[in-house]
Amino acid sequence: MKLSSAMPLGGGKWLGHTLPSGDFMVMFVYHQGALSMGMAECEYDLVKNMQVVACQDNPLSFFENITFEDILLLLDWECEDYVDAYYN
Repeated sequence: MKLSSAMPLGGGKWLGHTLPSGDFMVMFVYHQGALSMGMAECEYDLVKNMQVVACQDNPLSFFENITFEDILLLLDWECEDYVDAYYN
């Protein structure tokens, strides 16, 4: 899948929009070794549709931070425009 744009929300959360039309939002949440993802047309459904898509298998890595690039690599996705100006 390809995202048109994405940005960090802070606290292990990222928000993106799908291609080609950008009609769907995708939210990723990483917390203590679990990566969750939700996809929907509106913000209410986005949070409601969250599902765990990956878990760390090493308990020592549960508290390590991951990057958005790690998520893209894991899912084999691409992103045209990643806005991270506030976090660099």
